[in-house]
Amino acid sequence: WQIGLRRQVHLATQKLRSLNASGLATSRAVRDGILVFDTDRRVTQADGKLAEMFNSGFVVGATADATLQNKLLHLFARPEEFREFWANAFASENLARTAEFASQAVQGWLSVYTGPVVDDQGANVGRIWTFDDITHRKKLDMESLHSQKINAIGRLAGGIAHDFNNLLHVIGSSLEILTVEKAPAKVSEQLATVSSAIERASELTHQLLTFSKPGQLKTEAFDANELVARVAQTVRSRLSESIHIRTSPETGVWPVEGDVGQLEHVLVNLCNNAGDAIPQRPGNIEIRVCNTTHESLGDCVQLAVIDDG
Repeated sequence: WQIGLRRQVHLATQKLRSLNASGLATSRAVRDGILVFDTDRRVTQADGKLAEMFNSGFVVGATADATLQNKLLHLFARPEEFREFWANAFASENLARTAEFASQAVQGWLSVYTGPVVDDQGANVGRIWTFDDITHRKKLDMESLHSQKINAIGRLAGGIAHDFNNLLHVIGSSLEILTVEKAPAKVSEQLATVSSAIERASELTHQLLTFSKPGQLKTEAFDANELVARVAQTVRSRLSESIHIRTSPETGVWPVEGDVGQLEHVLVNLCNNAGDAIPQRPGNIEIRVCNTTHESLGDCVQLAVIDDG
């Protein structure tokens, strides 16, 4: 009888050790910090990840109230919210819930789960808490939301640009009728100015439509000297008269393939920035064009905007 009893104790001990090892391996495999209480609301398990996450050790046998007050509460940006969550969980034996809290411990966000611990008979034997650092996930969610907002703004801008472009076509058509009719020289000059402004506005709407629908670029071969001359004329009308705009074209410059409207937009912005960089008037802005060779690109055309600001 004694031999049989010893054998049963030995087998039960081995089974218990196996269960403990399995539970320990499981808790180590889970990235969350784990905190377990028994039915008397005393700590029975606190894994090392929890202590590492909060930079503080948890005392086995400590009460739930002491653990909350001494170890957990100060870790949250809004401690009263977590206190209420904690109290509600212990007040309801079968409650299982997950909540997210801003944390000062990880300088970000924590996902906290709590649920009952039951044995193989379904009886409640305690409560488990897990703490997961979700700061990186929150950051990705915010970036995704920001990207969705940018896409929505792009679609809105594209719709507005499309409608505005239709209005420009109506204005341009009416202007062509007026231009055909005989008009004094001064009126014809003003009509030409209006026509030029309409063309410029049409280019801007084209750029808006391009940015709202990425990938749909209008590429064509063009002369960089002609582009620079057109940009210089546009910039002269925008900047102060005391700022002198000059170009340095090169004879025999190679043709360039790309989106003329976008490149013109870039050069205009560079010239505007150059004008802002000139603290004292008068000043000079030069737009240069030349053939060159780049070590990784090979033969290419270089555009340069130079100011004395």
